[in-house]
Amino acid sequence: MSLAGATFAGAARAGYLPSTVAALHGGTIGVNAGNPNLPHSVNYTPDYQSLLQNDPGFMALKQNLSAQGTQDSATRNAAINQALIQYGALPDFDKAAAQFGISAADLQGMIDPNTASLADANTKAGLSTTARLQQQEDQAMLGLRNNLAAHGALSSGDDAYRTNLQNQSYTQAQSDALGSLLAALGGYQQTYTTAQQGEQNQLTGGLTDALSRLESNPMYAPSSLSYNPHSGKYTSGAGGTYTPTQKNGTWYITSDQTGQQFKLNSDGSLSPA
Repeated sequence: MSLAGATFAGAARAGYLPSTVAALHGGTIGVNAGNPNLPHSVNYTPDYQSLLQNDPGFMALKQNLSAQGTQDSATRNAAINQALIQYGALPDFDKAAAQFGISAADLQGMIDPNTASLADANTKAGLSTTARLQQQEDQAMLGLRNNLAAHGALSSGDDAYRTNLQNQSYTQAQSDALGSLLAALGGYQQTYTTAQQGEQNQLTGGLTDALSRLESNPMYAPSSLSYNPHSGKYTSGAGGTYTPTQKNGTWYITSDQTGQQFKLNSDGSLSPA
């Protein structure tokens, strides 16, 4: 249980805890007949932030989701790099990044340093998308030239017209291939984003579950400690007991159940020792 943030009502004046009944008289903390150096009662609220971050179930969930997030990123990046290698070249990063909503720097950060050389090698081997488009263009132009030559029309107006049509077809095929590449990259990014959102929702749900567990545990319910002059201990509403001790002029309260120790500060607050 964390008592961080607890305060002693009425301990507003500077200096350490009042050492006489007269000094305590008139304050709202009450007179402690058992030990006038200690307040009669202490009100506190557990440090839920710290408790939540150290909840075993929540900690395990965070570790699992962190590992999953790393895997999601690696899967996305591998798919992007493979798509670029198959395409056979790296696109304009500014245009590509803008198309699926990330910065060019982020996109470049996903690209393996070896991808450019692998894409180029794939093109030189005639295996990439860009290489195959070029092969189709070369074959189409060769067929066109042979056909025109057979009809004695290589220098005719028909030559220029048909050549222009073939060039337009090649340009369109290149544009379609680039569009397909960018659509694939955008799909990989969207899959990653969706996975991240799902994992964030799981984290939020895990935090809610952890808080519910804490709130249902009487040990962590906001409470107050009352000093029992017969036992010389503080007692919480849930039945927990705390033993006050003094060391080198400083007072401490130690939980008999958990062993946690808290320091009584000069401003009347409690903090982990």
